[in-house]
Order: sequence, then C-alpha cells, then structure tokens
Amino acid sequence: MPELGNFFDRTPQLKTLTTWILQQNCRLITLTGISGIGKTSLAVQLVRTQFGAP
Repeated sequence: MPELGNFFDRTPQLKTLTTWILQQNCRLITLTGISGIGKTSLAVQLVRTQFGAP
C-alpha cells in the first residue's frame, strides 16, 4: 500500500464501504473519479481500519 499523508474525514464513505463488504458480502467495488480526490486514500484507510493492515 502507498504511504499516505493526511486523511480527511470520510466517515460516511467508510461506513458505506464497510457495510457493502462485511454485511452485504459485495465481492467487487469500483472507486472511480477524477485524479486527486482521494480514491486511494479511502481504500487504504478502509483496509487499515477494518482489516488491521499496517
């Protein structure tokens, strides 16, 4: 995973992704958008908080 700088509060988005993955057993999620809006940061934060990655 890439090293990240500041992570801005994305609690609603993290909650939605967590629900889709853990409760609804969604197997494929696509994060799309223009460059620089935090797609990678959101994915890394999700992995760190929910799955215990370093």
